[in-house]
Amino acid sequence: MRSALPSLAAALAIGLGAASIASGAGGGGGGGGAGVGGGTTSGTTPTGGTTTGTTTTTGTTTTGTTTTGTTPTTGPTPSPPSPATAKANRSLDGSLNIGMRQAGRFSGAYVLDLTANRTLYSKNASTSRLPASVEKLYTTTTVLQRFGPGATLSTSLLGRGTQEGGTFTGTLYLRGGGDPTFGSSSFDSANYGTGATIQQLVSAFETSAGITVLKGNVVADETMFDSDRGTPATGNQPSIDTEGELSALAFNRGWANSTGTVYFKHPAMQAGQQLVAALKAAGVQVPRHVKVTAGRAPGTAS
Repeated sequence: MRSALPSLAAALAIGLGAASIASGAGGGGGGGGAGVGGGTTSGTTPTGGTTTGTTTTTGTTTTGTTTTGTTPTTGPTPSPPSPATAKANRSLDGSLNIGMRQAGRFSGAYVLDLTANRTLYSKNASTSRLPASVEKLYTTTTVLQRFGPGATLSTSLLGRGTQEGGTFTGTLYLRGGGDPTFGSSSFDSANYGTGATIQQLVSAFETSAGITVLKGNVVADETMFDSDRGTPATGNQPSIDTEGELSALAFNRGWANSTGTVYFKHPAMQAGQQLVAALKAAGVQVPRHVKVTAGRAPGTAS
């Protein structure tokens, strides 16, 4: 007897090598069909310059240094420095002047003592400049303030259809949540050292839903972000400087080769095709000519 698949949710939390599974069951849907238990991998919120089920892969972002002008803050009137502080400031000036000469005339710097509200160093500080690698400091701070240190970026595998035994008939939706590290286990290992992968997503999906046969198609959903693939500096096109393509759903950064100099035109479609390959590799039977399209996951998918 055909029955609607109970709504299941599985979460695979990935954090510095530690993983745990949590699942729960709810009432099955009628009429329009049932959702498949969404596999999900989650990790810490990645930081950095742009770009990223509940399956989420995350990685770490390195930080760099650069000289750039910043806007001075306001506060109480600073007190005059002590003789020892004045001597330390002269030493600081000497060291930073050497560094600024090495950086060249297109650089600027501004150093402020936030405790004393005193400018410690200023060199071409009022000149507007591209933020370069310190951009990640602004984006990281903003993300932490808005979402907190425990936030995750999730890539979800959802579905809408019916299940009989281990056979699911309907549509699977791969919904991106902006995780820039979503990809294969080998890619994540080589580039991040950790993170959730498409293999973990499929494993969580199989565990929660018990599906061994798919009779249907796949829709890749990257609608959380717009379609710009880069920044204004590159004409909104992909750039190796931002690690790959900007997309809510990109597999292996959207790279079409191992060096990141060639990109897939439709990163979400590529991610959907990689999902089909991962399902096959995990032993799930899929149609020989399964159709992968781009679209939006409906609110009824689960």
